[in-house]
Amino acid sequence: IRDRSTGEKKTQTISKKFSLFKLIVSYMPRFCITLLFLLVCVLVSEVAADDLQLGRVNFTLFDNVLREFVHLVDNSSVVDYVNLSKSIEFHNFTRELEKANTSLLNTSEEWAAFWINSYNALVLQNIIQNPCKQDLFGNCGVLESIEQIGAQQPALLVKAFSRISGRVAGRDVSLDDIEQNLQKPNTTLVSNMLRIYYPLCITKASISSPNLLNRAFTPSKLVEQIHNATLLFLSNPQKGSYYFRETKQLRLSEIFDEYYYSFIDLVHPGFENRSILWFLLPYFREFMNPTDLEQILTNLNHVNATIDYFKFDWKLNGDVKILCSGPIRPCFPWYGMLGVIVVVMLLICLVFCFIQRRRNNISTCLLYT
Repeated sequence: IRDRSTGEKKTQTISKKFSLFKLIVSYMPRFCITLLFLLVCVLVSEVAADDLQLGRVNFTLFDNVLREFVHLVDNSSVVDYVNLSKSIEFHNFTRELEKANTSLLNTSEEWAAFWINSYNALVLQNIIQNPCKQDLFGNCGVLESIEQIGAQQPALLVKAFSRISGRVAGRDVSLDDIEQNLQKPNTTLVSNMLRIYYPLCITKASISSPNLLNRAFTPSKLVEQIHNATLLFLSNPQKGSYYFRETKQLRLSEIFDEYYYSFIDLVHPGFENRSILWFLLPYFREFMNPTDLEQILTNLNHVNATIDYFKFDWKLNGDVKILCSGPIRPCFPWYGMLGVIVVVMLLICLVFCFIQRRRNNISTCLLYT
């Protein structure tokens, strides 16, 4: 092929253009496959973010921790606190909680899953960080209940649930603070269902509290997980519910007494003389003996008169003896010395006041005291 103006051949130029075209065509399928793969990865990551990455926190870590260290024994959850304290995944997860951004939580399901998981994680963290109980007089021993954590402080004024338990979203929070976030009024991110059901989804690290599920709560499965948690709790005859056939008496967890009006408002809002049985019946139908269920239905409107409650057992849902006896968690003897000194000084003051009173020198007594 010759150029009409110059008469030069263009064979080499056309050949090069043709080779470039063939190269592009040959790589087109690979390019399309790569692009499709990247698109799938983006979609999968979006789904993962919806389920286990809430507020920039990777709840996959917490999900793995729960599956490894929480076990179901006799229909109750038992936590392996000793090995949990060594878990790198758990410590990484608590550090991510500190940097969470709650402004990224856009739905009530995301809000609920985030704060329920945060509550349960801080409860576990409190136990492994405070495995020993101790009072002002230096009496030291293995922690038996989460309620004893507050008693370790000299002032004895800050209880376990109101003391600072950790950092979430850049601020120090207590367990009571998180409960308030789960039941905030006039907040679009807190649904009525969440305000009512959250007590059945959080653990108090005790035998009588609802079971700690061995999976993290996720927005897409939240309703199903809440149902399963409630059903698992109620079907436990040691702490959830038990029907005495002979006396026709129903025994329930104290949780249903503490949050009584919340539960009945869900099914019959605004009505007086309501029975909590209306809330419990859908769950009873799934596990209760048909004969017992029929008796309950017969006395449905009068069953409140025959309801009593289990005594709440605050005993820990796991063993921390090894953590307390280890060298990293010593019991400080100076607390005991301080307690003895305070008691001795008080006794001296009382004896002195008694002597001065007998001498009718009340002013000296008061001044010395």
